[in-house]
Amino acid sequence: MKPRTPDTAAVPAHATPTTAADLDLAPASITGRLDGLERRGLVRRTPSKKDRRRVDVELTEAGASAWEGAMAVLGREEERLLCVLPAKERRQLSDMLRRIMAVAEEGGGAGWR
Repeated sequence: MKPRTPDTAAVPAHATPTTAADLDLAPASITGRLDGLERRGLVRRTPSKKDRRRVDVELTEAGASAWEGAMAVLGREEERLLCVLPAKERRQLSDMLRRIMAVAEEGGGAGWR
């Protein structure tokens, strides 16, 4: 079976950064996290075909399944928390959070770059 990449596993495209700086984390932090995910069989690292200095990371079937399960749990919890708001207030909250995130993303994050 073909391994599932983040894009085919319903992981948003913006969740596939190309460098540690994209995550606002030190490279050593990324390496440590990937080591743990790889040991658990959730991701696979392979040498990049485009750049010998990099590795490509893809979700395994187990990783895709874990991602999808986590997203389902988060969706249920979000619904539980937000059910106290009427639809109009949910839309307002969503609009406000979207504007805040746009500003946060423009700012470059914690500055590992």
